[in-house]
Amino acid sequence: MSAAVADSADLLAAEPSAAERPGGADEPNRLNEGLDRGGDLLNPILIKEVRQSFKSKQFLGTFWALLGVCWLIGSCGLLFAGNAVEFGAVGGAFFTLFYSVLAFAVLLLVPYGAYRSVLNERLENTWEVLSITSLSPRQIVLGKIACAAMQMLVYYSAVAPFVAFCALLQGFDPKTAAFFLAATAWGAIVASSFAVMLAAVVRQKVWQGLLAGALGSALFGGVWVYVGSAFSGALVRPLPFSEPAFQWSVLAFLAISGSYVVLFVNAAAAGLTFEADNRSTAVRLTVTAQFWLLIAAAAAVYLARPDLLGAPALGVVAGLSLTHWLFWGVVFAAEPDELSRRVRRGIPRRPALRLLAAPWLPGGSRGVLLVWIHLVVFTGLAAWVRVAKAPVFSSRVGRAGTEVDGWGDLPGALLAGDPWTQIVACGIAFTLVYVGLCGAAMRLGSALLRNCPPTAARLVVLIVGSMGLIPPTAARMLKFVSNEEPTALDALSPMLLGPVLVTRGATAGHLALLGGLAAAAVAANAPFVVGQLRDLLRPKPQEATAEPAAPPASAPA
Repeated sequence: MSAAVADSADLLAAEPSAAERPGGADEPNRLNEGLDRGGDLLNPILIKEVRQSFKSKQFLGTFWALLGVCWLIGSCGLLFAGNAVEFGAVGGAFFTLFYSVLAFAVLLLVPYGAYRSVLNERLENTWEVLSITSLSPRQIVLGKIACAAMQMLVYYSAVAPFVAFCALLQGFDPKTAAFFLAATAWGAIVASSFAVMLAAVVRQKVWQGLLAGALGSALFGGVWVYVGSAFSGALVRPLPFSEPAFQWSVLAFLAISGSYVVLFVNAAAAGLTFEADNRSTAVRLTVTAQFWLLIAAAAAVYLARPDLLGAPALGVVAGLSLTHWLFWGVVFAAEPDELSRRVRRGIPRRPALRLLAAPWLPGGSRGVLLVWIHLVVFTGLAAWVRVAKAPVFSSRVGRAGTEVDGWGDLPGALLAGDPWTQIVACGIAFTLVYVGLCGAAMRLGSALLRNCPPTAARLVVLIVGSMGLIPPTAARMLKFVSNEEPTALDALSPMLLGPVLVTRGATAGHLALLGGLAAAAVAANAPFVVGQLRDLLRPKPQEATAEPAAPPASAPA
């Protein structure tokens, strides 16, 4: 015994100490220094939010509830399944149950927690402290979203052992499980970005309360959509992973949702930026990129598979493009035209570059110009599509079309009731009317009031657009026209004109009234657009930054 102890002591004495090993004493220090550098690279908001959220009762309660429910599902499921666990295919059923619990936590609680996190910064008056730090609004927004992603990863780690248990059972498809787990994680990121954007943009407490309820309802509905899809894909009908249509659909969804994540981040950063700074350019660039991404996707499909780009698909692309510019045109047109000195300092010095950058600079009139430019581009593309895809549209788009052999046939097709030509033309006209109405209302309000809120101009569009239903409805109630007979007053509302375009076609009265309103909207905004361009092309005011000249030296006596 003593000999063994002596041998052990000799061995320990023979081993070099940590200080005597080459670099032994420096290894822990290097590791700590590397961790410190890595921690410095992380977003400070992420570290702050992770510390707060991981200590909160909501997170701890959700985590332990998630583990407890999954344990109950596993234990009770094994008891009820009986011999089917060994001889039956119950892996898919177990996975869908575990997935349902995970989806509830990830798709509902995580985005809603991100929404409340931004609201608490305002309610607890901690936003003023963050605003005076060196952190930019974009860093704050990304930190909130990253914290939501960290919570999601913790929930995934809690459910991972149960998913591994499902993999040991028959009937479990690893490809389907991986797809739904990845889709849920990405859906949580998109939903968290949207929630942070809502909390950052809306500042009135009344609207914050209403949006909290609406957001919770929307997230709850999204949970059921994901759970239903998982039940269908894992138990009823396997997903067609090998089909090209499914693969292209997944890629299209990723591209569209990714662009909206960027849009939500930019919009949230704009909502947290002070008014004197440029809050609009990043959002306008993202909106423009989304439009061209849609056009590029349609062009790629046209070049690769022209047979897939039929009349319904082209109609969806046209409808999405017009709706896109209608919504964002109303948002941009309601901005005040004045540029702060801070924004003017960032404008290019050359007049040509200023003119090119004008549509993406803040200001309502410049926002109207941005919409006009893209509507002109969209009009040219739609006309080219009608001429190039003439056999597709001449067959049927809700009703029979008109023969179009060249560009010169388009005006005749519009008057003759060609469906594609009339639907696109009326959609462009409605976009011009509503965006122009918002711009004119904002300019008039700014002239009458010192601080006209942008929300007022947008409410004018909503109210006037709803009032467009009154004249045609009153004409039918007073028996000036029959209920089945279309009237030119239907052109005042897209809700009434849309069915007419699909079934019968617009008459000359419809086109004349709607075209006149669009021309009036353009004419009402044109002076303000031209005036803002002239103001932008003027020489930029120079800041008095130069030091005053020294007084001349006196001659020596």
